[in-house]
Amino acid sequence: MFKTQSLLNIDDAVRISGLAFEDALKDISFQSGSRLECGELSKPQSMNPRYSFKTTVDISGIVGVSNATICLLEPGDGTGSADDYQNVNAKPNHVPRNKSGFADLIIPLGTFYNHHFVPHLVSLEEVVLQRKNLRHYGSLVMHPKKYQEAIVTLHEENAVVYETTLIRPTFIQGIFGNPHAIRFNENIINNVNSGYCNWLQVAAFIALPKDNEDAKRLVRYSLKDRKDSGIVLTHPRDG
Repeated sequence: MFKTQSLLNIDDAVRISGLAFEDALKDISFQSGSRLECGELSKPQSMNPRYSFKTTVDISGIVGVSNATICLLEPGDGTGSADDYQNVNAKPNHVPRNKSGFADLIIPLGTFYNHHFVPHLVSLEEVVLQRKNLRHYGSLVMHPKKYQEAIVTLHEENAVVYETTLIRPTFIQGIFGNPHAIRFNENIINNVNSGYCNWLQVAAFIALPKDNEDAKRLVRYSLKDRKDSGIVLTHPRDG
């Protein structure tokens, strides 16, 4: 069961998220020129108290990468940890932790609410440490206001779910995001009708440990079309 005793079944959530992940990889492969494929998802593992559940999936097409991690986050969940740093003003799972490797990428898989699933609709918050203080760095994938608008108008005639780019950077070595944590800030749903419940945002994370052509190609693609992102970055010059 999810921590909030959601009516959503974990196995159903993982199955639906896995299908969304496969679709996202097909789109990314076509757009980026990288041929990405995935295998079977692992059994869901509870990550309490950091976040609700995670599952891993083998991924091919990127040299140096063996799998992707799919995180299922309820309101208040975060990927942080107090192992590297302590912060009395933040929940332990919101405290940024050190990152290593070349880059980390996030693929937005979607949002569950009530009994609905909306593919690719994700608005997560990245937080970093600045002078030992927790700082909001940006909204990943979709701005919170657009996320709220998309949820509220979803069932109206001719409603538009804002299009999102299917891969974003959360960390690039020497540029940003170290240390960092990603969280589902519960404030994002405070302005949404109380009739909506059982919230769950799902995202896949791909760690790129090595600076190689595959990694650079995906990072370059992830930095395109950032109009809905709260993060504005430039990629370092190749070579």
